[in-house]
Amino acid sequence: MSKSQQRLIDPLEFKEFWTYIGRELGNSRLRINPKAKDIHNFIDPSNDAKEYLKHAIKESYKRSDCTNLRSKINVNLILDILGETAYKLRSNHRDDLFDIELLEEIAWHISDRYQHCLVIKKISESCGQIVSFPDHRIRIANSRL
Repeated sequence: MSKSQQRLIDPLEFKEFWTYIGRELGNSRLRINPKAKDIHNFIDPSNDAKEYLKHAIKESYKRSDCTNLRSKINVNLILDILGETAYKLRSNHRDDLFDIELLEEIAWHISDRYQHCLVIKKISESCGQIVSFPDHRIRIANSRL
């Protein structure tokens, strides 16, 4: 097994994971402080990141029982946090189309790059239909243009 293949299997470090996500989202949406020594100055102070995103990052640190920025994280917990964040925004009627899109984009990056780290339970039979409300809302918003 090559070093690059081994690296993909190794547990993820908090700083490495969120730095990757920040790079993929772009500096205008999430700028990580590369010189950060702890969670308190991890997000670049000059960045105007959304409060719910800052909270999700800090919550991922807390729930993964991190003690420093090099601690290992649980990607499944991060997906749970993203879902809970979207639900809270919706419950408080603070969900903006772009807010939900941002959370979905982070989840997409997780599934694209870190799928090997996810624990996915198979369901033998399901009667439910999966509907993406943001997709529906995007179509409605675009129809008004």
